[in-house]
Amino acid sequence: MVIVDGHNLTFADDRASDLLEAGDPERSRNRVLEIVTRYAVSTGQRAHVVFDGTGGGYTPQAPRERVRFTFAGEYRSADQAIVRMVRDTTGRRDLTVVSNDREVLAAAKRMGANTLRVDDLLEHVARVQSQKRKRDKAPEPRAKQTGATPAEVEYWLGEFPEGTVEEIEKEIDAEDDERKK
Repeated sequence: MVIVDGHNLTFADDRASDLLEAGDPERSRNRVLEIVTRYAVSTGQRAHVVFDGTGGGYTPQAPRERVRFTFAGEYRSADQAIVRMVRDTTGRRDLTVVSNDREVLAAAKRMGANTLRVDDLLEHVARVQSQKRKRDKAPEPRAKQTGATPAEVEYWLGEFPEGTVEEIEKEIDAEDDERKK
């Protein structure tokens, strides 16, 4: 289980921070939950994001796989809520606290939990996304680079009736001339 300080992550991520500063806390929180979801899915863990405040009726735009969130409440900070969550957890060795707050990280370590800085979480997510984009990018077909073989050209020329190729080329040239005008 990963416990994330939502406030720290909001201000560490440029897009989430910009959204919050533009007066759109709901989209900012959605961005934070999106980041944490990517992290949780890539590491195979479950995560719990703790935001400061009461949330003002916030509901996420979509349910998040592996990720829950809460608000610390009106009279308690997310830092206090996170420390309490760690204290109340029995399997602390399997717990990772993500924050930039030194006191929260020190308290989590003292209680036997693992710790991670917010920037390290963001770096992990960026690295995973970059690797995913590389995997998803389809390689260029070899034929596109080398062109058709003489046998393939001969075959396709045989598939078209005499004069058809020239007619098609004239049509293409006429369309090109029209576009230029």
